[in-house]
Amino acid sequence: MKSHEQNYLKQKSYRRILSLLWYIFFQDTRKSVLKKYIPQKRQLYAVKSTFGISLLEITLSTGILLIVALLSYGFVIQLSKGQNYILEHTSSTYQAQNAINTMIKELREAALSDSGAYPIEQATNVSVTFYSDVDTDSAREKITYTLVGTTLNRTSIEPTGQPAKYKQSDAKTQTLTANVINAGPIFTYFNGSYPIDMTNNPLTAPIDVSQIRLIHVRLEINPRPNVAPQSTLIESDVQLRNLKDNLAE
Repeated sequence: MKSHEQNYLKQKSYRRILSLLWYIFFQDTRKSVLKKYIPQKRQLYAVKSTFGISLLEITLSTGILLIVALLSYGFVIQLSKGQNYILEHTSSTYQAQNAINTMIKELREAALSDSGAYPIEQATNVSVTFYSDVDTDSAREKITYTLVGTTLNRTSIEPTGQPAKYKQSDAKTQTLTANVINAGPIFTYFNGSYPIDMTNNPLTAPIDVSQIRLIHVRLEINPRPNVAPQSTLIESDVQLRNLKDNLAE
């Protein structure tokens, strides 16, 4: 009987010990799980929240960058167009200045042709034909400057044969300058009484070539007339040395 009671007490003690151990283990495990799980859960929500803000920021940043890129592209295009026009305008001005220099040099030496014709054959507001030894070969070429559209051309004819003849089939034409937009005359002519006699100067059409002693050459240049800046004006006077007699000082 005592043995039975002792066994019962032992089993009861064992159960209490096991219950205590289980309680302690369970409580520790529960606390550990809660400590680990709850922060992770909160962290998970935080990550999700942070990720949502990042997407918004990325979207806004992308939009801003796109706008800046488009504005920059437009600015570069406009800048490039402006630079191209400036280069084009500068090139046209340089070409026109060279054209003026060439015409002044060749007109200054106008003289009787190799066939004996008068130094100036014809003269209008946009064209002039004369004879001059432009290549210093002792032969006087027939030179014509004429405006065709917005292009000022130079045509030269070398004399051939004996007596000398100027054949149109030998004519060589080249462009002196382009982008000429003169509203007024390119060539203006004056007699030997200029500038004292302003009544009969400048000479009026039809021009009496025998009266010409000075020629005013004027070129107005603009590669794009509808775009600023304004046109470039290049002009100069030339006295015909071989015809100069009493040109007033």
